[in-house]
Amino acid sequence: MFMYYPIHVDIKGLRPLLVLILILVVSLFAFQSEVFADTFDNTAEEYRLKGYAEQKKGNLHEALTYYSKAMSLGLKSAVIYNDIGVVYEEMGVDLRALEFYKKAINVDKQYLAPYTNLAYFYKDRNDEKQSIKFFLKRFQLAPDGDPWKEKARAELYELDPKFKRDAVRHEVRKLNHEIAVKAQQEFELQIIRANNHYLQGQKLVAGKQWQAGIEEFGKALAITPENPKILKAIKRAKYNQQIDDIKKRTEDAIKQLESGEVKSAKQKFQQILTIIPSEPVQLSK
Repeated sequence: MFMYYPIHVDIKGLRPLLVLILILVVSLFAFQSEVFADTFDNTAEEYRLKGYAEQKKGNLHEALTYYSKAMSLGLKSAVIYNDIGVVYEEMGVDLRALEFYKKAINVDKQYLAPYTNLAYFYKDRNDEKQSIKFFLKRFQLAPDGDPWKEKARAELYELDPKFKRDAVRHEVRKLNHEIAVKAQQEFELQIIRANNHYLQGQKLVAGKQWQAGIEEFGKALAITPENPKILKAIKRAKYNQQIDDIKKRTEDAIKQLESGEVKSAKQKFQQILTIIPSEPVQLSK
């Protein structure tokens, strides 16, 4: 006779095992979700690229089919919206083209292609106001060096005389500012050069190299004409050069006199009288 014996399960003891199993199940689900998401993203992008390839060939209906498949898999980028807008415009479906161009801008306001497409869309339909609006946005958002920025500028010059006037004024102001800045920088460099010559001259005259010092002062004066500080330095150096020359000649004349060369000494003293400065020079700094 079969006897039934009840089995008592210790749930408390199995709790860690159950928690571990739950963690494994959740991790596996998350991993599978990521794999599926990546697969869908890759497939959607592949469809977009196939659509673009067909678009370039002029196969517009085939391009739309691939683009539709890409969007059905979740691709909602400004790029694909803009491409679909181009396809619809080429097919002559204007309202749908406008819808997708504007969708592209709403998704990513920094993506510039739809601004250009909208600008030319309106230009081709003689809507200058809207055309100017989107050319201006394309111009303002584009970085320097972008060839489409220059194309937008050229279009605005043609469509909007006010933009052209303002642009010319801006360029003139910019050029004047650049010239002023360059002139100021050059002036500052000239001052530095002049000061360097002046300081070098000061070193030379401090070592009693009078003529070399005067030449350095002259270079400084050529850069900053009528500079009173340099003029004074030149005058002082020339005066000291004369005094130094007089001292040397006087010493030579005294030596000649002491050695009995009276006639030569007398001539030397007469020469000294001719080179003595007629006016005093203010040497205070």
